[in-house]
Amino acid sequence: MILLPCGARRSIAFTRVVLACGAWSGEVAALAGIGAGEGVLAMPLHIYPRKRYVYIVHVPGLPGANTPIFIDTSGTYFKREGLNTHLYTVGKSPTEEQEPSIDDLEIDYDFFENEVWPVLANRVPVFENLKLQGAWAGYYDYHTLDQNPIIGPHPVYANMFIVTGFSGHGAQHAAGAGLATSEYILEGKFSTIDLNRFCFERVLTGEAVREKNVI
Repeated sequence: MILLPCGARRSIAFTRVVLACGAWSGEVAALAGIGAGEGVLAMPLHIYPRKRYVYIVHVPGLPGANTPIFIDTSGTYFKREGLNTHLYTVGKSPTEEQEPSIDDLEIDYDFFENEVWPVLANRVPVFENLKLQGAWAGYYDYHTLDQNPIIGPHPVYANMFIVTGFSGHGAQHAAGAGLATSEYILEGKFSTIDLNRFCFERVLTGEAVREKNVI
């Protein structure tokens, strides 16, 4: 059942469906009874929106196009932004205690001043003279088990393919995830890339796929 902008409701039929609703995948899964049934259907899709900030800074003292992506042990990062060799994207994921409200996309500049800038300046001194050029906020499709995606068919709804929970690295994984999902739909298995370890079954067993620096 879908709700149209005009307010009308329509039923649609399908043989296969891909659940790839980003930060709201958990809510959409609940519409199919995932997390509200018995047995396997009692397990929710633990994907929730988490707000993250990205700041754009001007730092002329770095080596421009030769600047690598940098991730500090605290999770603070910077990378070159586009072809302008003096602009850099910087940021850091908050701790559980610092998690901001998801009610809006307002930017917390105090978080930059207190949590991001000091770490950058300590590791790379030229960041002491940075100039903040802009910022934006968005939502991660945050997977609470291990911050890695769920990819593959649901064990009860075999015609529902889940592709979500990338927790901030979806752009990097999109091509591979799309290829793997299309092959599974057409061939009934992962072919080019074996992503079985990312299937929904690991949620049932609590088998986390850990990554040390998820930013």
